[in-house]
Amino acid sequence: MLIAADETTLAVRKGEINVESAAFHEWCLSITMQTAELRVSATTADLDENERDLVVAITELSDVFDVPCTITVAPSCAQLINQLPLAADFVTVRIAG
Repeated sequence: MLIAADETTLAVRKGEINVESAAFHEWCLSITMQTAELRVSATTADLDENERDLVVAITELSDVFDVPCTITVAPSCAQLINQLPLAADFVTVRIAG
């Protein structure tokens, strides 16, 4: 999974980064009121609990900063993403493929 705030990108490998990790907090510091867009690209066949938590946290940041967020997921993840409690005002979900 890749997450990005404009040009600042963080690769999330299963089990390595979570919402409490230093790498995620550092990435969060790149978000400002001038950030144009947050992006999540999760094109694997499934999302583990940690990845789902990250997606929800990113949509919450989108809401706090009034920044659009685009989530791109594999078709197999579409139903799962739609069941998450996303901060929906600024979030667009796209299905890859």
